[in-house]
Amino acid sequence: MGRWKIALAVMFFFLFGGELVLLIRSERTQMLARRAQRIAARLMDFAQDRAQLMQRNPKESLLDYENRISAVNSETQSLYARQFYGQVAQLRDEFARHGIADRELDEFYREPLYPIGIREVGERLTTIAQSLGSPAP
Repeated sequence: MGRWKIALAVMFFFLFGGELVLLIRSERTQMLARRAQRIAARLMDFAQDRAQLMQRNPKESLLDYENRISAVNSETQSLYARQFYGQVAQLRDEFARHGIADRELDEFYREPLYPIGIREVGERLTTIAQSLGSPAP
């Protein structure tokens, strides 16, 4: 009877340990999804703010508008690189470790062109986060 109790205790230990590992993985996945959602929301707000800066002023000449747009685009790229690139690259790598690859994210996240490219990065992060089980914001 002693061996039977030991075998049962060992089996319980492994089952409990396995459940604990699954629980920890699930929680880490949910944390990743929530972080992706937060960054995606910030990215989409940033893209919207930058897109508003690109609106042509009614009294602005075409040449002035083109010069301003060029400057706004350069500044947008610089701000994205400083504020978001590292976080997005880290998320992308963590997604890859979870076996998730996203062609559109890979295409845009390094140097998204214009606010629409930045918005696409945010949308891809949202889609991936939702696929991991994070509720929509």
